[in-house]
This record gives sequence, C-alpha cells and structure tokens, in this order.
Amino acid sequence: MTIDDIATKFGVSRRTAERMRTSVVNLYPDVTCRIGPDGRKIWMRPPARRLGADEILALEWAIDHAAREHRDTQARVLSALLLRFEGRGSEEEGESPIRGTAPPPL
Repeated sequence: MTIDDIATKFGVSRRTAERMRTSVVNLYPDVTCRIGPDGRKIWMRPPARRLGADEILALEWAIDHAAREHRDTQARVLSALLLRFEGRGSEEEGESPIRGTAPPPL
C-alpha cells in the first residue's frame, strides 16, 4: 500500500497518511517496504503463517494446563490466540483477549 493509497482510502492528507504508515510500522515490525514498478514505495505485511500440528498441540496443552491450574486469564488469552491462528477469531470481532475490552481502533 502506498502513501497515496492510504490517503485516498482514509480521506486524509499526505502528511496524515505518513503518520498512519509510521504508526502501523511501529505496531507491526514485519512490515516491509519495496519500490513498485512506478518508483513509489509500497508497504506490506507478509501473509499470515499457519500453525503446524505440533504447535497447535502445544497451544492446546497450554490451554488445558492453564485451565487446570485455574489460570483463567491465561487460558482465555491462549484460546483466543489459537482461534486467531486458525482463522476463526480476531480482536476485531469482539473482546480483546488481553484486556477483556474491545480493542482501540487504529
């Protein structure tokens, strides 16, 4: 996404679009920049990575262990994380798994 794309999509000035880009880059360190065919900089995040079977089993074990130890917050956070990796949940769809409140808008 270019600065012009951000400005157009959100109806903001170029400088505001630059600030927005900087905020996203600070929040997501995996954002990369490349030069497009027209010479403009394009920022993007790599595609989401899927968990392997061993990783899913380890998360499920940690969720069960936390629940058995009455660590409800940890169990809830790990469950939300697993759902997000499986593509069945996100913070945008409801409560934040960490704070128990809706996440702040970007």
